[in-house]
Amino acid sequence: MNEEKGNTMNGYQIRLELLKMSKDLADQEYMMARELIMAPYYSQLGDRKEDGTVEPIPVPAIPDFPTPDYIISLAEKLNEFVIKK
Repeated sequence: MNEEKGNTMNGYQIRLELLKMSKDLADQEYMMARELIMAPYYSQLGDRKEDGTVEPIPVPAIPDFPTPDYIISLAEKLNEFVIKK
């Protein structure tokens, strides 16, 4: 019985875990979106014309880094799943 009690989390701990999970999800989404945008750019950097010159390539716009509000909204979605019966 004590082991069970030691493993239970209070509301603050659950909220913290939900925020951590949400931050990790948001970070992964950001890194994947950034990679999808930047990979073609990086592959074109070394491309040369027939005369050996390199044509400048504009740097693509990257997505905004996840904001605290976005992370909190993800945590709220996860919480809805957790409290669902």
